[in-house]
Formats: sequence, structure tokens, C-alpha cells
Amino acid sequence: LTREAQQAAQVRARIPMRSGVDSLGVAAAAAVAFATLR
Repeated sequence: LTREAQQAAQVRARIPMRSGVDSLGVAAAAAVAFATLR
């Protein structure tokens, strides 16, 4: 995120990720796909 976006946020959070995981976006997209197909 840009510095401006970070300053505009009311809450900052960090999501720890295992080494070797390329992107949280891939995990989130997979979760949405699995939930939709369920």
C-alpha cells in the first residue's frame, strides 16, 4: 500500500504467511471458489 493509504487506515493488521506461499490473493481466491462450489 502507498504511504497515503496506510495513513488513511484506522486499523493496520499483519497476516503472517508461511514461507513458500506466493500470495494471500491466491489463497483467498481458492477459498471463494471452494465456498461457491460447495
